[in-house]
Amino acid sequence: MQNVHAHAWDQSLHLAPETVREAEISRGFPFDLTVRIEEFVADNAPFDKVVVFGMKARLAGIWVPDDYVASFVAQAPQKFLGFASCDPTQPGYLEELQRGIDGLSLVGLKLGPMYAGFD
Repeated sequence: MQNVHAHAWDQSLHLAPETVREAEISRGFPFDLTVRIEEFVADNAPFDKVVVFGMKARLAGIWVPDDYVASFVAQAPQKFLGFASCDPTQPGYLEELQRGIDGLSLVGLKLGPMYAGFD
């Protein structure tokens, strides 16, 4: 059994304050969006493999470097498959994506068109 949609991010490092505020308003209460590795591993125990990704969407105030995803995946490489991310509205996105795949050995791509503002 696989989990193919699992975020890895640290709220204080990767999410703009206004993005966090909007999420709290939409839910009606404050909460921490940080994904902690220990809890993440426990929550995904039933799965054989888990696709892990951050996201890059400058417009929405979300920017998780591929290095962060790679270090997250390194905590359980037998279980986690890391996906790179890019925001094609930003300069240098192809080079950044190439580095994620070739340099960090991430195995897929996560895009967030509705968050980054592209079709």
